[in-house]
Amino acid sequence: MSTDTSFEQRIRALYAVSVPTELDRRIATAMTTLPMRRSGRSRPRVFAALAVAAIFAITAAGPAFEWFEGWHGPFDRLWEISTPVDQTVTADGYRVTVHRAYADRLGVRLAMTVEDLKDRWSGLYVDAANVTDGDGRVYEGWNWSGSRTLVDGSSATWSRFLLPADALGDDLRLRVMVTSLAVRSPDPIPRDLDPERIWTSVGGAWTFELDVPLTWGESVSPAAMASANGVTVALEELGVVPSGTVVRLAVEGLPEMPAGSPDGWYPVTSVEHDGEQLTDDPVRPGVVGSDGNVTLELVPVADDLAGHWKITIHQFHAFDPPSGRFGDSQGPWVLEFDVAETP
Repeated sequence: MSTDTSFEQRIRALYAVSVPTELDRRIATAMTTLPMRRSGRSRPRVFAALAVAAIFAITAAGPAFEWFEGWHGPFDRLWEISTPVDQTVTADGYRVTVHRAYADRLGVRLAMTVEDLKDRWSGLYVDAANVTDGDGRVYEGWNWSGSRTLVDGSSATWSRFLLPADALGDDLRLRVMVTSLAVRSPDPIPRDLDPERIWTSVGGAWTFELDVPLTWGESVSPAAMASANGVTVALEELGVVPSGTVVRLAVEGLPEMPAGSPDGWYPVTSVEHDGEQLTDDPVRPGVVGSDGNVTLELVPVADDLAGHWKITIHQFHAFDPPSGRFGDSQGPWVLEFDVAETP
């Protein structure tokens, strides 16, 4: 990952003022995404049957398709590979709709819109949701897309939720409960309004029951490990699914974050497949978790896993907003290996 400003400058800028969660996510995504170079080797893996289905879905979806097409980075292709849902729940004058759902080893994604039927606010978006399955597993929310406001009084969002480690089967029966909407004070905003009160939230319970196919894709676990400065990085899994390429790493030796810190260690990485640079998403879930594992989501989607791979972790950075403390661990850690063609 390369940027024009230092990590510390970017993080301080991000936390220097109070901004809406939506803007937080957009800033983080913009600052941590590399330019993407496409080649003939990596292209969207859209099969003929899926393409035909997408044509019919686009025709039927109308405005919803216009809201969700052409999103950035890992959300760019989700609409065409996701399953139509089109469930709507209205409560307290807010209409929440789940338009589409998609699930693979990178997690569950939901295309959602919200509308304020009473035109009370100058902006709003889905802020929080809980997802569980029939066996009681909890799907933790992470790295949402931010929102788009294409029509006054409404917005569109791709939400994402981690797939539990013990999730099994080819279909998920999910219960989705939207619990909070972020709302912006009506215009014109009073000059004396506390900036912390421009964006507030509205609680509620908009509940949906979804059946979502689960795509596992292909994965391998070749032996690859590197150590530097007391920190060891090992490859846990390399996988490919229709939504992206997955790299899971196990990290040992990083200091613990301060108690109560909301964030963790972020890797600064670069990944090459047969000489082609893939972009990575080093914001959540690309942060070292309490279990020592980190997941990187790469685009474009590799046609297959065969070939030569080079995964470089240049350094790890940490920032603790409550204390303002920074930390870093310098590498590099280089994992280089070959994956054979599948017979």
